[in-house]
Amino acid sequence: LQYCWSTSNKRVRTNINGKNVFLHRLVLNTTNDYEVDHINGNTFDNRRSNLRLVTRQENMMNTKRRKNNTSGKKGVYFRQDTNKWSAEIVYNKQHFSLGCFNTFEEAVKAREEAEVKYFGKYNRKGE
Repeated sequence: LQYCWSTSNKRVRTNINGKNVFLHRLVLNTTNDYEVDHINGNTFDNRRSNLRLVTRQENMMNTKRRKNNTSGKKGVYFRQDTNKWSAEIVYNKQHFSLGCFNTFEEAVKAREEAEVKYFGKYNRKGE
């Protein structure tokens, strides 16, 4: 069987019997019950070793830092009202404030410790 591949929204896809099929879903031969996580965050890297079936919550743990993030670290931001750094994390649809800190480094440390605690193997390293 021969496919004609294209890219759409940073993913590789083809058309099979009139339906769009993403390469990562075809590689894992999965239904729509689970999401497919690209472990290294590169949605063009569809090697089986870089893919895993996850729940929506697990997939959200491995997201990239947002483009509008100004601190350079997910979940860490500067609060002008207190003149301190704040850290937070969302897990299981709950928002956890990790505290306010005098330095950026302290806030980052609190966030990274929370990522290990809550996200485990789904944590995106270095962002």
